[in-house]
Amino acid sequence: MVNGASTNTSYQVVLSIWTSNLTCSGNPDLQLQTAVLNTNGAGNGKAQHVFTPEDADGLRGHTVSAIWQLIMGGSPAYQTGCEVLTLD
Repeated sequence: MVNGASTNTSYQVVLSIWTSNLTCSGNPDLQLQTAVLNTNGAGNGKAQHVFTPEDADGLRGHTVSAIWQLIMGGSPAYQTGCEVLTLD
């Protein structure tokens, strides 16, 4: 979910994952295009993606770091801070 982004715009939602460090530094080990987020006239939008157990195959039991980005025109327009995730 995003509020106050550019109006009437489509963004590719990308999840970048680092398995080698918990600081999201360097090149990510994995990048997943998860959804397309479309904003309305106020710049608000919502997108959803459900990860299956198969999506996490090989990562179960590991602690990784991740950043979610909204990509427009091939470049990040917005991104979260680095998050540490434990996959069970």
